[in-house]
Amino acid sequence: MTVRGQDVPQANSLERVREVVGVVGSARVPGLEAVQKATGLSARHASYYLNAAATLGLIKEVAGRWVLGALGHELLATPKASDAESAVLRRAAELSSVLQAVAPDLLRTPRPSLEKLARRIREGSGLADATSRRRAQTL
Repeated sequence: MTVRGQDVPQANSLERVREVVGVVGSARVPGLEAVQKATGLSARHASYYLNAAATLGLIKEVAGRWVLGALGHELLATPKASDAESAVLRRAAELSSVLQAVAPDLLRTPRPSLEKLARRIREGSGLADATSRRRAQTL
């Protein structure tokens, strides 16, 4: 399956992904600027985290605005750093068509190697070797 390179997450922190989902859920005008203001992230990094949250199905873009998806609502209803939060994030990863395309065994034991993930990302998205490796590191 081919995926768009921009859809392969480049976000290092699930805590920060949750924070961005929270901003989308609470901002009057949820978007890149609201995320930047609330989190202190640069525009580039805010975009990475918005894309990661979208790839996980936690948020979606509707009429040019970010809104919570069903999993985003579920996530925000859980206590931070809880087993319930982990379960929602796990389910989001399992349901993500992008993650299933490039890393279907991501949550299995043993985990796929960095090299294997980078190769799948490169082959599935057409991203350059170095970019694919960097994206694989965030998974």
